[in-house]
Amino acid sequence: MRRRNVLVYIPAGAAALSLGGLTSSVRAQQSPSGKPVLITLGLQAGTGSDIATRTVAERIATLLGITVVIENLPGAGGLLAAAKVATSPADGNALFALSNGTLTVAPNLQKVQYDPFKDLVPVAYISGFPSVLIVNKDFPAKTLREFIAVVKQRPGKVTYGSGGVGSVQHLATESFKASAGIDMLHVPYKGSLQATVDIAGGQIDCMFNGISTVLPYIQSGQVRAIATSGDTRMALNPDIPTVAESGVPGFSYEPWTGLYAPPNTPPAVIARLNEAVRKATASPELKLRWAALGIVGKDMTPDQMARLIRAEDGVNKKVIADKGIKID
Repeated sequence: MRRRNVLVYIPAGAAALSLGGLTSSVRAQQSPSGKPVLITLGLQAGTGSDIATRTVAERIATLLGITVVIENLPGAGGLLAAAKVATSPADGNALFALSNGTLTVAPNLQKVQYDPFKDLVPVAYISGFPSVLIVNKDFPAKTLREFIAVVKQRPGKVTYGSGGVGSVQHLATESFKASAGIDMLHVPYKGSLQATVDIAGGQIDCMFNGISTVLPYIQSGQVRAIATSGDTRMALNPDIPTVAESGVPGFSYEPWTGLYAPPNTPPAVIARLNEAVRKATASPELKLRWAALGIVGKDMTPDQMARLIRAEDGVNKKVIADKGIKID
């Protein structure tokens, strides 16, 4: 697997620094290792997570006066990057940007080389990616309530796509089915984009997918957006209601990316990084930039992230068990 190393940001005159050496005044001190801070991202370059992580990395480099390097290591859906944590130093020089699926879906579907609750210490919430439920333009429903009614009239006949068995689209839809009390037929693809193309072409009926992927199809009228899966309406398209406000109260499913450190990383390092990421994502300029891409930030402490991971793990574990989801 080829690795793609990219230098994200080097402040003028700054040496490679260890976060463990930062003082409360954020004075730059030389790292004993002489290495930059390396963020291993378990996703491909060019994805929404990649864009968001690089944006945040640039800002925390400026805030903390450090050098940050991004390494894309996307193999096996982020599992390679997560497994790497076991051999990484716990000094703040090695950090990991991983999707929530790597922590709350994959370990419930297959054997992994890491314990998501012991080997990965939550540092900060980087970005969320609200999904929308889209249907083919000829599907006989314009609201979520109408959609649910149609599906109930055709149990097991309405088809939904996903990026594959165990993907976030798959788990989101199975969770939605359980919450709405409906039955649909799963059609897994090798990627969510092709599934979107087939909805536009009428080969399948619907799916949950990220707004940045489906927006061109919505704007061209090839597909229709029924509802968004997040907690709130999206700034990018506030006319699309949430699933929760449209007849399925309490439902929320939002893919997201977080920043993690190896176990035994000093608490002061975790706290300093968390503060920097939260300052970065609270920037009005960044919020505006992300809104145009369908990306959102959330202000979370490490403890809040840990609770979020535990809660999502419980939901996904139940859905996977109840639906008998397995990777062939």
